Amino acid sequence: MSVLFLHIGSHKTGTSALQSAFAINTARLAERGIIYPGADADARHGKITSGNGLRLASYLNRNLPFRFHHENSLRVFDRVLAKANGKHALYSSEFLETFETARLKELLAHTTSQGYQGRIVYFVRSIAGHAISSYSQAVKREKVTGSFADYLRSKYRNPFKEAIERADEAVGRNNVLLLNYDAVRKDLLPTFLRTALQLDTQGFQPPPTINRSLTAAEIEVMCAVNAQLNDRRRAVQISDALIYANPDTKTGFVISPEEFRILGELHAGDLSFINGRLSEPVSLCDPSIKRGERPTLAAAERDKAVLKALSLVPETEETAETDE
Repeated sequence: MSVLFLHIGSHKTGTSALQSAFAINTARLAERGIIYPGADADARHGKITSGNGLRLASYLNRNLPFRFHHENSLRVFDRVLAKANGKHALYSSEFLETFETARLKELLAHTTSQGYQGRIVYFVRSIAGHAISSYSQAVKREKVTGSFADYLRSKYRNPFKEAIERADEAVGRNNVLLLNYDAVRKDLLPTFLRTALQLDTQGFQPPPTINRSLTAAEIEVMCAVNAQLNDRRRAVQISDALIYANPDTKTGFVISPEEFRILGELHAGDLSFINGRLSEPVSLCDPSIKRGERPTLAAAERDKAVLKALSLVPETEETAETDE
């Protein structure tokens, strides 16, 4: 039986890099018996996309805010599998992580009649690493102004345990492949090819560098910028400009003792569950993240950096509009 591979994330575990690699190597994958349908041109150029599984994710979770007609989505999916001539199929999107269990079960019962068995590939990582990346993204995209500790207490939820439990129910535990992102992040594509797809890695082109997260200092500056702006769009443009101005800057973030305590208090139980399923366990805080008191900018230095950041994207009539 052929395999329908569903790479469902998690978000902040190299999904964009893998999707770029899949898009670049579509022809090579097809030569090896795996189709990656609907590859995005932006992904081929190293831009962040939602992968080729967004339509499928919307079919599996009707509450996602994307405009796809669900019946048409199923017909498109059926045509893809019919044209695959028995080749395995790979879909990738972090939005697939939000699938409704009953909906996925129904889809897989449908694909079984077409000769396809479902298999889920899911990356997990240290809780601290995931929380930091999620916080950086929230500062960049959601105009968050609060501290990391406030974010951990009020907004952050690690998705791993709940997603693994739903995956087990939908496809069966034997058809869920869990991988430790922290252990393979420097060898991400070869690991996916070897472990998930059972392919020789020779001849596959690595993806270009996908844009980095904000540094700790940039997060501090962007929180101050976000507090001054009414328009989320300009805030997003400014954070992007900071990153593109210094694309090779190393993202350094120090976890304070209080933040580490909060992480352990809220997530130790989930971590124990996750590690019960992994051959290479993840940690609460991986060794690449320093622990201690995080340096902060002096007020004058921060104010100067805020003015410089605001100058990167001058206010226009369009960006002066508010979110309200």
